[in-house]
Amino acid sequence: MYAPPSTFDPNELVRDDRLHRRIYTDPAVFEAELQRIHYRTWVYLAHESEIPNAGDFKCVYIGRQPLLVCRDKEGGVHVVFNRCTHRAATVCQTRQGHARMFTCAYHGWTFNLKGELVGVPWRDGYDSSYFHPEELGLVHIPRVDTYRGFIFGKLSLGGPSLAEHLAPARQFMDEILDCAPGGDFYLRSGTQFSGYDGNWKIQVENQVDGYHAAFLHRSLFLVRQRRGGAKASSGGQAADAPGYALGNGHACLDRRPAVGDVWFNWMMKQPYGPAFHAELCERYGAERARETMLRAPDAAINLTIYPNLHFFGVQVRVIRPIAVNRTEVTAQPIFWGKAPKEVNAMRLRVHEEFYGPAGFASPDDMEVFNQVTDGLQCEAVEWLLLNRGLHRERVENGVPVSTNSDETPLRGQYAEWKRLMLAEDGGDGATNGALKAARGSRGARR
Repeated sequence: MYAPPSTFDPNELVRDDRLHRRIYTDPAVFEAELQRIHYRTWVYLAHESEIPNAGDFKCVYIGRQPLLVCRDKEGGVHVVFNRCTHRAATVCQTRQGHARMFTCAYHGWTFNLKGELVGVPWRDGYDSSYFHPEELGLVHIPRVDTYRGFIFGKLSLGGPSLAEHLAPARQFMDEILDCAPGGDFYLRSGTQFSGYDGNWKIQVENQVDGYHAAFLHRSLFLVRQRRGGAKASSGGQAADAPGYALGNGHACLDRRPAVGDVWFNWMMKQPYGPAFHAELCERYGAERARETMLRAPDAAINLTIYPNLHFFGVQVRVIRPIAVNRTEVTAQPIFWGKAPKEVNAMRLRVHEEFYGPAGFASPDDMEVFNQVTDGLQCEAVEWLLLNRGLHRERVENGVPVSTNSDETPLRGQYAEWKRLMLAEDGGDGATNGALKAARGSRGARR
């Protein structure tokens, strides 16, 4: 992909205590972000539970690059560019579904579930001396790996492994997923799509911005206060609820100290609560049963896996940058495989309460993102402040930490943004280099 010449210095745009508005508004900065961040680092694509059977697929993107995630007949998972190798049309337009093969609508070229070219209409029009179907299959991306069923892809060959990339955040990721009885969870119950006319980083910041919740989402906390008491209305703003800059751009708000016993008490008042609690106690013991009940309606951890994945409450949220002023956001509820149907119904209702089109919170976010985008057009004020809590930030176990309403997590994100934007390419970050490397990478991953 062509990117306009870089005419900016990341050091001048991102400082320890402030951000220049240009990082949100300059098309050249955005194009450089695609090349140096999204097309170079590990990006979340899909969860294995979304494609449980042979022939199941999901169409996804890394930035503007269209991809197809598919399971073949032997159970292997393939991630290929959704682009016919003949005349470039996408071979699949349905967001998610089931197929025996993929056929390009333009000229009928057909590919199997591994991406191999298996059908070419009127093949006698090609000279067999130069036409080699085995070289014309769908192109696999250079690197694919998974963690707990979460499929990540990378458009460059170099750099850290997925395990190394996730390492700083893996503890919190595990704590969220281990809430499910037996660690059994799935993401195949539908997806909500939304978008806003603004920069992708506004949403990434918002996910670990604990400062805004009590004000922007006041209506939600008033409703929850009526249900569960004063703590439920706080938005997780207690001083002992920490916010972390975990490293590699990952960030976390741990709201558990602020929420306390609210959700356990609420769950025990539900018709199915006592029986579910008794079953959990028998299966796992009292301590694990209590933790599961506490986290059933809300994991109470906001976790960002940089640059595009976020865990919040009972949902997984994914951010896709499309243009400097356009972003798509998807959200899926995390369901528990070993829980009563009433528990999963409750988790869906909580998801809808926050994220649904008639919800109390995410519509607020989308509206304020548009307000921020409007405000960024003001040339008289060039800088956005990033200094909240800087004076009381501390380091624990090598990780910057402060209170939940401070901007420590955001400062961690922008430290990684600057590192990636300044890093030397080394030949493995550009999309063209990734495509060339991908030509020889056609194996399945199991």
